[in-house]
Amino acid sequence: SSDMFRQHMTLLKNAGYQTIPLSLLIEAIYFGAELPPKPLVLTFEGGTVGVYTKAFPIMQELDYTGTVYLVAGRMEGNGVISPEQAKELVAAGWEIGSKGMYGGINLVNNHEKTGEEAGVSKSVLEQKIGTQVYTFSYPFGAMDEFVAQKVSSYLYRGAVGVGKSTEHGANTVFHLSRLEIKND
Repeated sequence: SSDMFRQHMTLLKNAGYQTIPLSLLIEAIYFGAELPPKPLVLTFEGGTVGVYTKAFPIMQELDYTGTVYLVAGRMEGNGVISPEQAKELVAAGWEIGSKGMYGGINLVNNHEKTGEEAGVSKSVLEQKIGTQVYTFSYPFGAMDEFVAQKVSSYLYRGAVGVGKSTEHGANTVFHLSRLEIKND
């Protein structure tokens, strides 16, 4: 709920956490960019309109930003972030990442779809929104060496999955682990 989300974000803010773009974390991994004492990367999957209508205003109040992963071929339908809304997020300091062209395809089981899901979606998002797309989110968090290498070849700076690790280095930049927060 919006109330619970506000409570969580306020707790993080009061504890001294400062949001950073995922691209800055990747830059820090590769080149040693300076990070705040308590850096926090917030990511949102799938680009449902609730990210824009509910999370975005709360995060703006707290001077927080995030990365939202959009499905490039599904930005015109009901219930998802539109290109205009995505542009507003970018103007407020958010980053846009790719969740694929059509989403919902486990690329580990469909290597032949990696080009369209990772490569084409990046170009489509950059064209629709007018911003760089730096990262890719593996559908279902599923990846293997082939998929990671292909994602890298499409000039993404990194990619995210799911997991429990908070330790990241150059060997994990194409599978940055994220802690999944659910309603319960």
